[in-house]
Amino acid sequence: MINNYFLLTRFVKELRIELSGCRLINAFSQEKNKLLLSFSKNNEELFLEFNTGTQLPYLQMRDSFHRAKKNTRSFFEEYYNEALRAIQIAKFERIIKLVFDTFSLYLLFRGNNSNVLLVSNNGGTEVFKDFTNEIIFSKIKGELNETEFADSFSFSSELSPTAGLKDFKNRYPAFGKKLIAEILLRIEQEQKSFNEIIADILFEIDNKGLGLFLNRKTKEYSLLPESFLTANDLQHDKLFDNCREAIHEFLLVQMQSHLFQSLYKQAEKFLEKEFNYTSAKLEAIKKKMDEGSKEYTYVEYANLLLISLPNISKGMNGLEVENIYHEGIVEKIILKENLSANENVNYYFSKAKSEKYFFIRAKTEILQLSKRLEVATEQKKQLSAISSLSELKIFTKAFPLKNEVLKSDTPKINFKQFLIDGTWKVFVGKDSKNNDLLTTKFAKQNDFWFHARSVSGSHVVLRVENTKEAVPKPVLKKVAQLAAFYSKAKTAGTAPVSYTLKKFVVKRKGMEVGMVSLLREDTLLVKPEIPQGCEMVIDEN
Repeated sequence: MINNYFLLTRFVKELRIELSGCRLINAFSQEKNKLLLSFSKNNEELFLEFNTGTQLPYLQMRDSFHRAKKNTRSFFEEYYNEALRAIQIAKFERIIKLVFDTFSLYLLFRGNNSNVLLVSNNGGTEVFKDFTNEIIFSKIKGELNETEFADSFSFSSELSPTAGLKDFKNRYPAFGKKLIAEILLRIEQEQKSFNEIIADILFEIDNKGLGLFLNRKTKEYSLLPESFLTANDLQHDKLFDNCREAIHEFLLVQMQSHLFQSLYKQAEKFLEKEFNYTSAKLEAIKKKMDEGSKEYTYVEYANLLLISLPNISKGMNGLEVENIYHEGIVEKIILKENLSANENVNYYFSKAKSEKYFFIRAKTEILQLSKRLEVATEQKKQLSAISSLSELKIFTKAFPLKNEVLKSDTPKINFKQFLIDGTWKVFVGKDSKNNDLLTTKFAKQNDFWFHARSVSGSHVVLRVENTKEAVPKPVLKKVAQLAAFYSKAKTAGTAPVSYTLKKFVVKRKGMEVGMVSLLREDTLLVKPEIPQGCEMVIDEN
């Protein structure tokens, strides 16, 4: 609910107090979809962070932010050092307006078109992200001219009577699903009119303490007024007096939840694979035990072939011989066409030997596999009972998971880390020394390695966890875009990026820090950017 319209109106009131008397000194981005507005107040710096991503757009205040020395982009530089005069919100629209002397900044929560738009007093415009087409841009500018902005609105008095809940939802979509659920519950339990219920809800959003709640079944966190009836069935974690602290904590637990889900799925997948593999192998051994050993049969075949050596030539696929060990039986022995007569004899002696050792080891192996199956079964039960990230990390420490989430809070992995399409992990070097560490120490032989051609830039590694699974071409292209973005070719329209498997990247003796040589390579021509579906997981500066 952190981007719900009515909670935003409350947050705007808080921002108005915190940012009063501030000057805009910087606007920059070092992640796709995320803009930082830096303000100066009494020689202190405050940051307003706006994430325009479609999955979870949000606005939050920060006391500090470490801006990277490289790979950041500045915006609206012509308008720095102007004083902030007012912060307003649109009527029933998730648009926040920051008013300065010569321009206004509009923070738009608009799904795929969420953006920051600067409009100067003389009509000039600048944007944080390019709009998908000029028609959408023109439409949004037109709507802004007609939108009513104010410091606050008396919503309860402005709500028109409606024929019912369906009509109400259509007329006021700003209420959202969580507020509609609260309305329905209060209609059931309270003896109040519809308008009185709405007035109560809006008052509580604006004035009551905000609680961080967890749905134990779905593992979904919600930020709601502590007085909400819908919160009664949820686990109450923390209570906050203001939006700033509440939003910050909500985003923090969301990140922790994301890490938890990622690691949990990998652990679940590992244990399922372990269980299925052990079960299948145990069943196969028991089945073979039930069928009995073929050791003596293979010894007989080998001896019968020895007796018949003159009748065997390379290329034959079988031979019928009288079985001297069993009177009256003619045996058809299958031959390997690509083997000579003696090699076929040795082949059957070898199979007899394998059978002998299999049955010698079988009982021990059955015991070992049975124990292994018991352990996997117990671990699956233990995993289902784990609910915290710290417990999960301890639990999975012994697992051979190829998973960097386990180390996400450890400074040993000191690289920028991204997740592409929720699955593919990508690591980006920060400087020459860090590039060397990433390529020579961290990357594995079958990982993919990327670097923008003919310019300096970061080494980029795509972790390949399943070498039998081909990496989709779109994923390779997205990683190449990252490599181009974190290079001197960042501002080019398109840039060539070399890529190859890590095993074809060599560091020769005497090479400078950050320099490598490629034994083979392919090239992709891409637009330098942090692509859609690419999320920064961690960047330890």
